[in-house]
Amino acid sequence: MKFGGSSVKDEAAIGRVMAIVRKHLDEKPVVIVSALAAVTRQLLALAEAARSGDSETAEKILNYLEIRHIDLAAQLSSGSLLQDVRENIIRVMSGLYSDVSACICGSWTSTPEAFQAAIISHGELLSSMVINAAMNCAGIPCKLLDARKMVITDDNFLSAAVDMDKTCANISEAVGQAFDEAQVVLSQGFIATSRSGKPTVLGFEGSDYTAAIFGLATGADAVDIWTDVDGVRSADPRIVEGTVCVPSLSYEEASDMALLGARVLHPLTIRPARMKDIPINVRNTSNPDGEFSTVCDRHLVPGPKVVALLKGKDVSEMGVGEFEDLHCRPGETVVSIIGIGCGSDARVADAVRAAGYKAMVRPDSVSAIVPDDAAVSVARAFHKAICK
Repeated sequence: MKFGGSSVKDEAAIGRVMAIVRKHLDEKPVVIVSALAAVTRQLLALAEAARSGDSETAEKILNYLEIRHIDLAAQLSSGSLLQDVRENIIRVMSGLYSDVSACICGSWTSTPEAFQAAIISHGELLSSMVINAAMNCAGIPCKLLDARKMVITDDNFLSAAVDMDKTCANISEAVGQAFDEAQVVLSQGFIATSRSGKPTVLGFEGSDYTAAIFGLATGADAVDIWTDVDGVRSADPRIVEGTVCVPSLSYEEASDMALLGARVLHPLTIRPARMKDIPINVRNTSNPDGEFSTVCDRHLVPGPKVVALLKGKDVSEMGVGEFEDLHCRPGETVVSIIGIGCGSDARVADAVRAAGYKAMVRPDSVSAIVPDDAAVSVARAFHKAICK
């Protein structure tokens, strides 16, 4: 069960997380958490301030982070558990202060990427300490494991490649032992350690990827990604009205969605689950009994499911693998319809024809390259067509 930053942003949100976890205690839940909402952005700003020698800004961010986590711990725990977590927060913050000071003073000798990875790794460490104390204080026996001791990577510090065999062996052993003394195992998403012992992170949506790796390593029945929406939507609800939850998607559809701009799940998240056919469920922490989406290759339903948008600048930055025909430039947007067999669906063909732009038709997706200022109207028209 992975809970992102919006799901662990404050006392009320963490209370909802604990209520969800409590319902699943008989299923031996392994819980992966992100940093508190907006903390990673604060840590990125801290790294930038340190590199530029801005000690005043760095000091403000460090104070803010320490106070926020200690205050939140005080809201969620008490007694010896609060004392322990407060001491742990101060210890982690002390290490962060030391790293920042070393950079400002010019004594940090590693690369800028290594420094940034070391700094932004602290968010998950802090949040997991607070949540571990909260769970145990609430009567949920919880064992906190350090992901950095289990997830082993190369030295590509900010988007590290995982040594899957070693990592899975580490996780399997550590989680198995942890369940001998607790009902819940808790660990951090996103963070890892290189083979040479340096802090690394797993890049964009790294916590989802961590959860999928833990699922693979433990042979989990499912990987639940808890977020702030009711499942995968048929389009981005911020720009398209009347979106619906897509109840089921294949691994391939979910991967295509990610590559074509609907980045609910990163392709890296899908791969470990696909290796053992583990379903990935996308659920809403604020509406745990509501609609949700399942990604797996069971009971597949053909037809168009999702409209996605991908900006030209993002095409050049991320690459699109098998979608080599997407010669999209800055100022243009790729608008795609995705779903099994949608390349031969009459509704899709009619919608693309009506839009008036050249289409790239593949078996399971159809894309049009349009000017940025036309992208929203085309996306809305495509969505209306597939929802008929």
